[in-house]
Amino acid sequence: MKKILLVIDNLGSGGAQNQITLLALGLKKQGYDVTVFTYYPEDFYSKRLENNEINVIKKLKKGKIGINIILSLKKLLNEHDFDCLISFLDTPNFYAALANSLIKPNIRHIISYRSMTDFSKLSYLKLKQLEWVNKRASFIVANSFHEKNRWIARYPDLKQKFSTIYNCINKSIFYPINNVSRNNTFLVIGSISPAKNGMLVLKALKMLLDEGIDVSIHWIGRVDMHIKERRDYYMKMNNYINTNNLNSHWKWIEPTKDIVKFYQSYKALILASVREGLPNVVCEAQSCGMPCIVSNVLDHDKLIKEDISGYLFDSNNPKSLAKKMKYIHSLNNKEYNKLISNTIEVNKDNYSFDKFINSFVTICNS
Repeated sequence: MKKILLVIDNLGSGGAQNQITLLALGLKKQGYDVTVFTYYPEDFYSKRLENNEINVIKKLKKGKIGINIILSLKKLLNEHDFDCLISFLDTPNFYAALANSLIKPNIRHIISYRSMTDFSKLSYLKLKQLEWVNKRASFIVANSFHEKNRWIARYPDLKQKFSTIYNCINKSIFYPINNVSRNNTFLVIGSISPAKNGMLVLKALKMLLDEGIDVSIHWIGRVDMHIKERRDYYMKMNNYINTNNLNSHWKWIEPTKDIVKFYQSYKALILASVREGLPNVVCEAQSCGMPCIVSNVLDHDKLIKEDISGYLFDSNNPKSLAKKMKYIHSLNNKEYNKLISNTIEVNKDNYSFDKFINSFVTICNS
C-alpha cells in the first residue's frame, strides 16, 4: 500500500481545502494510506476526513516564519515511509519543499497552484521563493489552463513539469432537483477579501434598487478578522451597506456544510473575483443546475456558455454585473427553467471526481 502525505495550511471552508479533502477521500478509496498535515486551527473539513479513517495531523504554527512547521514535516517524512508528498498553496508548498530537501533521499513532491499568480505584485524575495520551490518540485499542478500557461510563458523550462487538473465535484451531493421553487435572491459564496470584489457586487445591487428592481443578495463566507486587509475590506463593505440603506437587501451568512440547499433554491450565483484558479463554487452551482454570473477573467469563459448556461461580466464595471442580474431577474418561468436545463446539460460531464483522482494517481506513479 502506497503512503501519501497531503500538506495544506488549514482545513477551513476554502476552495483549496475542499479539493484537498476530496483528494484525500479519493486516494483513500483507491487503497492508499493517506495522512493530511495542517498548521492553522480552522477545521471545517477535519471531521469528514476523520470519519473516513484518514489521519489528520495538526501542528500549530509558531512565530512568523514557522520553523516548527518545517521541522515537524521533516520529522514526519523521516519517521514514515511516504511514497509521495502533495501540497496545495504557496506557503504549504514552500514548507513541504524545505522539509523534503532536508531528508535523504528526497521523495516525489507534487505542488499545486490553486489561484492566479500575479507576477507584477510579487516581491523579489517571494518570486525567488516560488522559483526555488518549482525547481525542487517533481511535478506542478494548476487547476486552470490560464495559470499553467502564464507560468510556462514566464519560465519555459517548467513545461515538462506542469499539468492542469480541473477541480472535481462529488455529484452524489451536488445534483439538481426538478421543479424546485427558487427565491428571488442572488447568492455569493467566498471569504470576504478584496480579491472577491465585494464592493463591485454592492454597487451593482444599489444600481438595481435605484431602478426600482427588488432584488437581494446573500453572501456566505468567513470573515478573517485576523488578516488586516480582509478585516478592512469587510468593514468597508459594511460601511457602504449602512450608508446606502442596503441592510434589508443584503445578508451575511456563516459558512455551512449544508451548502447544497442554497445552490438548489437561490436565483443565481454571482462570482465577481478578479483572480481565481478554477472556482469551486461555480463547479458546485452548475452541478446543481444553478445559473451563474461570472467575472470574465482567467478560465471563466471556459466554464460559462454565454446566454446558454450563464453570463460573463466585466469585473471592473458594476453596470456590467447589474445588467446580467437584471436580465436573469426579468426571465419568465419558461425562460428561467430553460436556463437551468441548459446549465445541467452543458455541465453533466464536467468536474469528474474519478478523473480528478486518477490524474493525481497517474502523476504519483509516473
